Amino acid sequence: METTIIFTIINTRKEKDISPGKSNLLTLTRIIIAFLCFTVSMHRAMASADSVVVFNEVQYHPAAEGVEWIELRNLMGVRVDLSGWKLAGGIELRFEEGTVMDSRGLLLVAADPQHADLKGQNVHPRAFTGRLNNGGESIRLENNSGRIMDRLDYQDGVDWPVGADGSGATLTKIRENTADGGPKNWRASLELGGTPGQPNVRTLKSSPPEFALVSLDSNWRFYTESDSPPTHWRDLDFDDQDWSEGAGAFHAGKDWKGSVGEGPSAYWPLDASSGIRAKNLAGDIDGRLRNGPRWVVDSERGPVLEFDGINDYVTTGMSVPRITLENDFTWAFWAYSMKPGNVNVIIGNRYNPDGADFSPREFIKFTSAAFEFHRSSSGEDIDYSDFPVDVWAHHAVTKQGPRLTYFRNGISMGKQVISSGLNHPQPLYFGGDQDRESWKGRLDDVAIWETALPPESIRGLADETLKPNTAPTASGGVGNFGTKLTS
Repeated sequence: METTIIFTIINTRKEKDISPGKSNLLTLTRIIIAFLCFTVSMHRAMASADSVVVFNEVQYHPAAEGVEWIELRNLMGVRVDLSGWKLAGGIELRFEEGTVMDSRGLLLVAADPQHADLKGQNVHPRAFTGRLNNGGESIRLENNSGRIMDRLDYQDGVDWPVGADGSGATLTKIRENTADGGPKNWRASLELGGTPGQPNVRTLKSSPPEFALVSLDSNWRFYTESDSPPTHWRDLDFDDQDWSEGAGAFHAGKDWKGSVGEGPSAYWPLDASSGIRAKNLAGDIDGRLRNGPRWVVDSERGPVLEFDGINDYVTTGMSVPRITLENDFTWAFWAYSMKPGNVNVIIGNRYNPDGADFSPREFIKFTSAAFEFHRSSSGEDIDYSDFPVDVWAHHAVTKQGPRLTYFRNGISMGKQVISSGLNHPQPLYFGGDQDRESWKGRLDDVAIWETALPPESIRGLADETLKPNTAPTASGGVGNFGTKLTS
């Protein structure tokens, strides 16, 4: 780019009058205005990176108790001396004298070189300073002359893979033996924790496992007694010869006297073991884990989702349609509170999708101290005794016309009659409203219906003779909202 700059120069000076007979000094001010025009050429120079040692894998937003680290790869067939080289950007590290990378080798640098996640790998002994930005960062590798050897400008969205942002997966290069640093050459790792010190894509060394499929029209054994089945009934060698037998993959036992409706509008079993998606078995929009909720194996309920009560949550990608006095719903879930009762969000919302209050202020949220139905700056809530701490319990609220009813472990424990509906559809979150009003505890089997389930179905969910996808509804038809949850 060329830019013409015009300078105006004003020159002011004093002169002494040296004519004969003059003894005093005369001050003369002479203003000379000169216009000098010249052209200054401005060129933006960008240092081109030398493809010798490059970024290969980055753990910029580890899961809870993880560690930030960066993996470098030597593209050369000879050893490379890194003495005096440095990492710069969001983090800083200068390599001391004698630091050498093997040919085609890998070198890890980390915030904590002794972290268990990196045990047994080739990790530089000194920790880098600073932190990698979870929302995006520009990091550079410079040689001892300050020349940029490689540069990575990652983000947590746009063209960059979002799976590496807090799920435990890493940002990993697809074509490892290239210097291509563009977003199309990066993806989220297939393995939680990434592959530090190993190839980014591991090859199978054995045949894939074989699975025997059971036909849906096969006979199934099921337990029909009133008490719970033996704790070891899931074991492969468990003897179920005394159990009843019959057809039916998803429901067994006595016939339901009522009619079976369309099932839940949304059902998140929350039974994954890894990843950042909460599968919705009743729809095509899955929930998304934000800020690191953890998949854990609970001793009582198996795989569940745990929230830290700080800032993690799940966004469902859905909104609850505008609630009126006429339409009905049911919200149900299992919860294990790890903190005494408060009004933080377990399911529901507190703010609009932009994080501000609706005008007029309104929200609907299930908390461990109350079910809050708030409209026009006033609440018509169901107050109940706090959720028990460190105990699993089943909770549900039904809305039938203007009547709200709260159930705990299948028993009605509170009611409210609302006087009007809400003005807007409400966003739907688990574990907090985005990163505010965060709840601490574990969650399992979350489901929503567009009808008020009968008390018998609520009891069946609580004693686990029913699951959300088998619980009968009273209407047997289309949900009273007349529409599915909307994205």
